[in-house]
Amino acid sequence: MTTRRLALVASLALAVAACGGDDDDDSATAGESAEETTTTAAEAEEAPTADAGEAAGEAVSTVFDSAVAFDDKVALIQDGASYQTAHDGYVTAAQAVGGITVEPTDVAPAGDTATVTYRVLFGGNEAYSGLTMGVTKVEDDWVVPTEEFCGFLQSARVTCTPG
Repeated sequence: MTTRRLALVASLALAVAACGGDDDDDSATAGESAEETTTTAAEAEEAPTADAGEAAGEAVSTVFDSAVAFDDKVALIQDGASYQTAHDGYVTAAQAVGGITVEPTDVAPAGDTATVTYRVLFGGNEAYSGLTMGVTKVEDDWVVPTEEFCGFLQSARVTCTPG
């Protein structure tokens, strides 16, 4: 969660606490509150979980970590086997900047897709932040779509064509 979001949550919490309430109507508001917070099992299953966010973020982090072997990430890239040559070019380009890693800073899962906000590090030093990309859930795994994979590699000046 970003610092701005934490500050907003803290401000909202203080505002709610300051509002207080009239104890004369507690029984009516308790019933309304219970209705508002009750969800069906189907709604709970559709709601994104923290695990989904972690898994989506981990897929992005693994795919774009120049130190991770291609065999360990090929399944996380759409049509991954077709892009080994592009990956090898990425690893070579990354060596020029001391290695490239991607750290997710926020993940917003929505069903079978997720938007990952991340920062890029060159040799452990932040080079870019606040970037986003979409990932897709295929069966039980989060996968970086070819378009996102190639877009990232092309920003590193690496040709990305299936080979």
